[in-house]
Amino acid sequence: MRQTIAILLMALMAGCMFKYRYRIVNLILRQPLLRRMAIVTVLRLPFIRRRIMGTLFSFPDASQTNNIDKHKL
Repeated sequence: MRQTIAILLMALMAGCMFKYRYRIVNLILRQPLLRRMAIVTVLRLPFIRRRIMGTLFSFPDASQTNNIDKHKL
């Protein structure tokens, strides 16, 4: 009986956390220290860092710069 109640409470808590997940994340990330720690942690992952940096700072390929130089001449 005790185990059943514990499982039901955990399921209820999981459901509430899922329902209000964005509010919970906003509440946590509202704190400057926690927001900074979250950003630093995410940017330590190489595949995320490459994707974000590629989006923010797009550099032309070498082949594209060569084509641009040829058209100017």
